[in-house]
Amino acid sequence: MQKPDLRKTEDAFNRVMIKDNIAVATLLEHKTSHQRLLIANAHLHWDPAYKDVKLIQTAMLMEEIERLSANLVGKANPHLLPIIIAGDFNSLPDSGVVEFLSHGSVPNSHEDLRNFSYGEYTSKGISHSLSLKSAYSHIDSIDFTNFTPAFKGVIDYIWYTTNNQTVCGMLSSVDRDYLRQCVGFPNAHHPSDHIPLVVSIKSKSK
Repeated sequence: MQKPDLRKTEDAFNRVMIKDNIAVATLLEHKTSHQRLLIANAHLHWDPAYKDVKLIQTAMLMEEIERLSANLVGKANPHLLPIIIAGDFNSLPDSGVVEFLSHGSVPNSHEDLRNFSYGEYTSKGISHSLSLKSAYSHIDSIDFTNFTPAFKGVIDYIWYTTNNQTVCGMLSSVDRDYLRQCVGFPNAHHPSDHIPLVVSIKSKSK
């Protein structure tokens, strides 16, 4: 709500501000090489009826990550800092959130924004400058990240900056034969309705 144009919109108060969300960003530095890595973890609102809210929450997250990156490496060199963004985005692969993160922008006419008013987000569109890719897009498919009796789908992601990092390994999906015996998680073997995403990411720097 630090954005003046956003404070003037009723939708920001009546839709975004009443929906809980959280993000944590941590800067790590290697003791010997002093190479830095910025990691962010986020949880967006869950309700499928609030796709606009999730997109605005993600736009705010990306603005903060870019601000932190600029403070660390300078506005002229945002591509120098390796960044990982993970979390429960409560958004399917065909959502505006995933389109925004993977392509760098969504237009102000995007269907997830509908006719809501969110200042410059809806007058100019939403964009970020990072070259992000979902780590699990390297495999043909992952069946789900969230599995309940009423829902099964991919809504959790690990994003990384492609210009300075590469994926070299990941934990695969749950065995499909095992899934035929289940109606959903959690159960005796899986303590959450979300499965863990585990990725090995290597720096491209020498």
